[in-house]
Amino acid sequence: MTEKEICLILIDTFHFEVYRDSALSVLTDYIAGVVQGPGQTGWKTDSLTAENQRHWWRARAADGFENGPWSPVQTFLVDAYNQPPAAFNLLTPTNGGAVYDLTPPFTWDAAVDPDPGAGLAYTLIIGLNSSFTFKSEVSGITDTTFDWPDSLSLGTTYWWKVKAEDDRGGTVTSAVRSFRTTSLGDENGDGAVDVFDVIMLIDYVFSGGTLPNPASVADVNGDCVADVFDIIYLIDYVFSGGLAPVVGCL
Repeated sequence: MTEKEICLILIDTFHFEVYRDSALSVLTDYIAGVVQGPGQTGWKTDSLTAENQRHWWRARAADGFENGPWSPVQTFLVDAYNQPPAAFNLLTPTNGGAVYDLTPPFTWDAAVDPDPGAGLAYTLIIGLNSSFTFKSEVSGITDTTFDWPDSLSLGTTYWWKVKAEDDRGGTVTSAVRSFRTTSLGDENGDGAVDVFDVIMLIDYVFSGGTLPNPASVADVNGDCVADVFDIIYLIDYVFSGGLAPVVGCL
């Protein structure tokens, strides 16, 4: 055996193992005999095709006579490309429903991002029509519930949607839903101003009955107080075609 052949035998090589689980029971790929490089020694596996799959790996050296101990186990995640969050549902306000709070809470299901560990933020968008020609929005929401910060208008139909965005720019936008705010004089919140609202207002003023929600809808004459003068005003409007309710103190 020549001196050159002896040197080749003593060159260190490395073995690599890749597993699907942390218990190292499901072997995904393996190689032996990777020749040590001048600095770092590496190996590229072509067997990891499952996107968003976590793997565990280890390596050990061999000198041609015996194997060294395995290295500490390391883990890595296959995430070759960004995937947007999955579709999610809006919860409240319900579609076509009535809202009695002029700074209402909005709630929706959490969006699920296929990429493990991805950060998510939401943008809540409210418009005056379904195409959102005129809209307001709040971005950077990290929860799935949000109280609208500015008072909405009474007796108005709004449309709303939520956009979810991950920390690498992938987005998905919910379906569009609508809701309406209650109107002045609509004491019972059924969407109409009629005799039943007169009855409810009389019961509230004279008998301590149920407070309209919001209380401001009872102030139909705009003097910032719900009293007998509002009853008279509402009776005149409902039964005699009198003046429409006017905004006082919201």
